[in-house]
Amino acid sequence: MQEPGDSFNVGAYLGKLGKLEEEARNLSNNIRNFLSEVGSNKLIISYNGHGYLPASCMFWHVVTMDEEKSVLLLDIPSTSLYVLAYRDPTPLIIYASSHSGLLNILQIARIMSHPYMALVAKPVDEKVVEVLKSYNIIYTSIDDELDSTLVMAIAVFHALASIYKDKLSRRGVRVFEHSREGFTLIAEELVEVYKEVFSKVSLHRELVVSSSRLMESSARYLVDALKRRQVNARYEYPESIPNSADVLLIGTSVEEYYLRELKNRLAMRETRVNELILNTDPIEANIYLAIIANYLAWSTRYKHNG
Repeated sequence: MQEPGDSFNVGAYLGKLGKLEEEARNLSNNIRNFLSEVGSNKLIISYNGHGYLPASCMFWHVVTMDEEKSVLLLDIPSTSLYVLAYRDPTPLIIYASSHSGLLNILQIARIMSHPYMALVAKPVDEKVVEVLKSYNIIYTSIDDELDSTLVMAIAVFHALASIYKDKLSRRGVRVFEHSREGFTLIAEELVEVYKEVFSKVSLHRELVVSSSRLMESSARYLVDALKRRQVNARYEYPESIPNSADVLLIGTSVEEYYLRELKNRLAMRETRVNELILNTDPIEANIYLAIIANYLAWSTRYKHNG
């Protein structure tokens, strides 16, 4: 198994990430323009599959930076069944890594006059494009689920960093400056900082991944990346972690007290815990972890193709 952190491979990965981020910057204009045009203090964010990653990034960014905006984050079936039919027209953003439930939610949004934007992974079936062609969907150029949803998440970050650059004093400015610098610039450092943790967990045949609620979307994204490395990984909520399991516990430095308390409880149950703490602004943390996970998945393909 190829070790995370090999300098040659990280360098090669930067070329790929640069292309993903370039597409993300272009897509961020669509997100920013949509939010500017609807101008509402309400927003519904809906998703399927790993569309949960950009949807969650948007949710946490908005609720952190904009106390006046009311935001709902729901999967596509829940949005379609329980929300859209019972609300006055409300802006809706959809992030979809597959086409499951997509036509239904778009039809309901149109019938109920909800202004919407749908950002969707490139379809592999042209018949799907034909069915959905009248709904003005924006597609990524990528059909790989992990790649396409990382593009969406980075696009969300760049769009919202621009919108909220004047919010929360220096915090908004700092996040915007990070957006201008981009993530490709720091990817090699990210892999270097966390390579020891991932070298260790990649050796497990079975691994439970758990996290704070903030980090859930990128932790689930990581699970699929680890599966591509032949690790039998699964996500569990902290309260559902089984006894005597090998666990990767993920959180941010601002959640230190919560994570320490959780780690102590797990130790009493003979659970073996590896910890990954991201020391960054929580608004950025999910994207940082997703980039590392995307590198792990890519490096497996790189080894086999090389």
